Amino acid sequence: MAKAPKFSTNFKNTLLDSGMDSVFNSGQLVLMAGAKPSDADAALTAADVVAVISLPADAFAAAGSGEKAKTGTWEVSDANGARLQTTSPSTATWFRLRTPSDDNLQGTTYPRIDGTVGVTNSTSDLELNTATVYLHDRIVIDTFKISIP
Repeated sequence: MAKAPKFSTNFKNTLLDSGMDSVFNSGQLVLMAGAKPSDADAALTAADVVAVISLPADAFAAAGSGEKAKTGTWEVSDANGARLQTTSPSTATWFRLRTPSDDNLQGTTYPRIDGTVGVTNSTSDLELNTATVYLHDRIVIDTFKISIP
């Protein structure tokens, strides 16, 4: 079996478009504090949840060059009914993209993507307008991209 297969750009785009859209449109983006687990099959610790953002039904742009980015505005605030989970300042350090039915327990049942969080113009997988969150803050997801190398 090949150990380092190479994929065409069209194949990468097809995987991203069919997989990301069908699984994560209308999903949830969970911003977490603390250390990111070693894999996305790990359980979430409720005490580390900073905020939960409900994604729109058409959350992603069409893939291009083997990369898929968010589309539209992804944000969390009291005004849009999103759930800020913290009553004291908390710093988001990683995220989990999940389906709304995900039970947050350890296992391989649910599709998930974990990644790093930073502020605008960082090298993180997801960029926010601010990483430190206070109750009633508005959090804006500036950049979110997934790629297949």
